[in-house]
Amino acid sequence: MTKIAKGRAPRTGPSGRAMAGALLFALAAGGGFSRSARAADTLLFCNRPERLRAGGVHADAPLAAGQTYRVFFHFRNDTPRTGPLVIALENASTNPTNRPLSVLARKGIADPRRDPSEAGRQAMARFLQAPPRRYAAQDGTIRFALTLKRREVASGVLSVRADRNARLRIFWGSDAITW
Repeated sequence: MTKIAKGRAPRTGPSGRAMAGALLFALAAGGGFSRSARAADTLLFCNRPERLRAGGVHADAPLAAGQTYRVFFHFRNDTPRTGPLVIALENASTNPTNRPLSVLARKGIADPRRDPSEAGRQAMARFLQAPPRRYAAQDGTIRFALTLKRREVASGVLSVRADRNARLRIFWGSDAITW
């Protein structure tokens, strides 16, 4: 498992401003969360390793309560078998009375496909068309699952804001089934 890259949209230089402005315009046109450019989301890039060759946790990041995160993920199944990929948002509290979790999310997850560019386009199109929706789980874990065949790509864009401290985890293979 490698560390998730974090960052913010560039704020200096003419090309950075132009790109950030174009992204904000596209998100506003798609019905996104309405905020100023200064209130940028924290970006989480989850694609290392891009090629899944073994089961396990392939992304793990803490999410602070009330903070909005933009999550990009992209993985290719490089194993000879079909298996599950699970994107999970888990309540970070160990206290059983604090287990329920509520998340406001905007979800753009592509259907598994062999062509990475098609998967990326479909994920972004779904994200831009998706309205924000509230997801809740009494057991403290919200899961989005995909089944990837050999050489298929999973690609997605999510915007999430949890009501309490949480964790983002992405699992592949048998760990995803038992988790």
